[in-house]
Amino acid sequence: MRITVNDYFRSGHGCKHFGCGGLFRASILGGLMMFIGTAAWGSEQLWVTLSSELLSIVDNKIVVLEKIENQNNGRSLIKIDESQLGILVSYKHTQQSFGGPISHYSKEEGIEYLYKNFAAEELSTLKANIFSLEYSLKKPEIVNLLVPQVNEDNLIAWIKKFSEFKNRYYKSTWGVEAVNKLKTLWEGYAKNRPEVTIELFKHSKFAQPSLILTIPGKNLSFADEVVVLGGHVDSTAGYVGGNNVRAPGADDNASGIAVLTETLRILFANDYHPDRTIKFIAYAAEEAGLLGSKEIASNFKKNKVKVVGVLQLDMTNYRGSASDIYLITDYTNKTQNEFLGKLIDGYLHVSWGQSSCGYGCSDHASWNAQGMIVSFPFEAEANQCSPDIHTERDLIDATQGRAEHSINFAKLALAYAVELGSVAPSIMMSSRMQGN
Repeated sequence: MRITVNDYFRSGHGCKHFGCGGLFRASILGGLMMFIGTAAWGSEQLWVTLSSELLSIVDNKIVVLEKIENQNNGRSLIKIDESQLGILVSYKHTQQSFGGPISHYSKEEGIEYLYKNFAAEELSTLKANIFSLEYSLKKPEIVNLLVPQVNEDNLIAWIKKFSEFKNRYYKSTWGVEAVNKLKTLWEGYAKNRPEVTIELFKHSKFAQPSLILTIPGKNLSFADEVVVLGGHVDSTAGYVGGNNVRAPGADDNASGIAVLTETLRILFANDYHPDRTIKFIAYAAEEAGLLGSKEIASNFKKNKVKVVGVLQLDMTNYRGSASDIYLITDYTNKTQNEFLGKLIDGYLHVSWGQSSCGYGCSDHASWNAQGMIVSFPFEAEANQCSPDIHTERDLIDATQGRAEHSINFAKLALAYAVELGSVAPSIMMSSRMQGN
């Protein structure tokens, strides 16, 4: 017998009898999911780091096989069956500021993250990578030419296109197909740029690959410095279902993928050639605990890739708060966040604020864990984001069929790519004087 608990709530009966408050609804389903997860035992087991606040909510809703707590930084490490990961993710979205789980395939890596000092990691990485950054508006003539070219119709079309899959779950055939479709789309825009590479980054533990498009830097003295813009391509919905659940993921995160796509479309349409190398990345398996981005960021660190900055685009199309853009302040870089504020004020002329989302709430945490400079502009205050994410209601219909809010994020991504992809004349001169 197959139990479809989410169908019960979608029918209205759950709301009618129990109410639809996030935590209360989650507590009812949590007990049922604990039973279902146990009944479905036999899938892979994972180690998961998460905030102790989130663990306090879910501790009696899931079967925890082993637990280690670090009271000094408010994190915990638990061992669970993979079938119960969806419960953790769903509870995370009832209290967004508690952050989310980061999954690990080994206890050793889990312990590393449990005790990792993220700030010290960033300082160590910055010392190891010798590069000069100037957070100023160096290329207004280019940025002001590009940002008006952002087209809402394109954003709408791409959000709809990637919401058409039954789901983009990291272990489903649809999840793989979605990445392949995105690869074809990006290849079409880059067809007249033979130096551009587009490759699948395959993960050994699950089917869905990540996708990486690379625009090589034209300045040989700075081409080894890399700017990253990324967002996750997978989706999920409900407490159970995995491969079979309907998870359109329009806002979470077809909207971020649409922003990336519109950004690179405009760069290619204008034959833009950056000084530094720029990589656009669609991450697999974010909803499973940042598995895709964690592997990529670790790979970059291992291979000594000189990442000068990372921009995370996850959920861009729901305006749930007063300001247009919110910069996430935890597990991000303060100096680069201030630079984003300059970009917004100088080029977008819209309102912005700050918010926090807790440990491991999106892929930016993977880069921060490796000591990389990263920022995460978000659609709203963390606890005022779209109420429809992780349900079958996460469609563009929730924003009246519009992508107006995403326009600002595409403009910001363009400004970030051009400005950080460019090297200031003073830095070029210094490099020449040093003989580089």
